[in-house]
Amino acid sequence: DPRRLLRADFFPGLGWMMPRRVWDEIGPRWPVGWWDDWMREPDVRMGRHTIRPEISRTFHFGAKSGASSNVFGKKLEKIKLNGVDVPWQDEDLSYLEKDIYRETYYKEVVDAKASNAQRMAIDIKEGNVRLEYRNWEGFQALAKKFNLMDDEKAGVARTAFENIVEFRQGGSSGNLVFLSPMLSTIKQHFQEGKRFDMKEFSQQIRMKPKPTKKF
Repeated sequence: DPRRLLRADFFPGLGWMMPRRVWDEIGPRWPVGWWDDWMREPDVRMGRHTIRPEISRTFHFGAKSGASSNVFGKKLEKIKLNGVDVPWQDEDLSYLEKDIYRETYYKEVVDAKASNAQRMAIDIKEGNVRLEYRNWEGFQALAKKFNLMDDEKAGVARTAFENIVEFRQGGSSGNLVFLSPMLSTIKQHFQEGKRFDMKEFSQQIRMKPKPTKKF
């Protein structure tokens, strides 16, 4: 949906803007390099969300080179850019208000039919589905299954909103697939997100990949 905007814990790094008040806060500490990863660190992000469009307006042009050495080239070259002119000044964006968004989004995820990787192709025809994972390794397995980027930065999966990653099965006309924690965890996060401030909450739910062995 070219008009759909979402909140995300993940800072995308390409084509972004920030309010002056945020720049006044972090500008004096701006790093010499690798600023995108720096922006994702908990003491910089401070629990803030990024507002992102469902359909990308930016494209990583380094399909053959670039700082990432084309690690994700096969995924990046398939990005489809938006082709619809949206007069944002006429759009009602009140649904992006933090409390409204959380309430609506969590309801959408909880109401989605619980499925698994084997049944999903059938269940998705009837509506949105939810594929649950128990830990970081479980998330990675699902992400790889559906050809999604399966890495994390500062404990946050790409595009994730409170550990939930979504995609559409079948393109723009398809229903939504939510990769999410277990249902009991989702409900717990929803309540905790209302009790704690966002900085504290966002650090509490960060993914914890197993450390890589060093020889």
